[in-house]
Amino acid sequence: AIIVWQDERGSNMDIYGQRVNSEGEIQWTTNGVVISDASGNQSIPEAIEDGKGGIIVTWTDYRSDNKGDIYVQRLNASGLFQWEENGTAICTASGTQIYSVLVSDGDEGAILAWEDLRSETKYDIYAQRIDKNGNLGMINDEDKDGISDEEEQGPDGTQINYDGNLDGTPDNQQANVASFLTHDKEQYVTLLVP
Repeated sequence: AIIVWQDERGSNMDIYGQRVNSEGEIQWTTNGVVISDASGNQSIPEAIEDGKGGIIVTWTDYRSDNKGDIYVQRLNASGLFQWEENGTAICTASGTQIYSVLVSDGDEGAILAWEDLRSETKYDIYAQRIDKNGNLGMINDEDKDGISDEEEQGPDGTQINYDGNLDGTPDNQQANVASFLTHDKEQYVTLLVP
């Protein structure tokens, strides 16, 4: 198993990770591998398997401001960085970006979603894909929420007018509604930010 946590052993909160084998023996550096110890606080980590024995981790990051941005890192099975040291910036827009979650993109990368207050009036949900090499992905995205139109068209991607929150408007036309398959492809979920 690989676990991640926020850690206050230094002057700020940082993100650490550790691999433990089936006997409970530590596999990486004693006391964990530093995933990000950038200036400011890093908090609320979430992780998924990358499909190759490693993990992809996202967190809320305060290195640039006190409102929060979204960063991500991929570690291989040995605990070595696969992307930029201290993480790759997913969103550093003005305003607050917090509470990121992620699912597998099915090809060793991830799709991240988070709460975003760049409008300064209400939280919206934004999303972004990052591929296995750490490149931010481009997708067809009519409502500009970062989730592809196809992904928001029902569990099989063919229901053009899919309306998961039953408000009469297709999900792929509303930036505050996000519909997508979970990383294990077992459930199709719809998230709404009023």
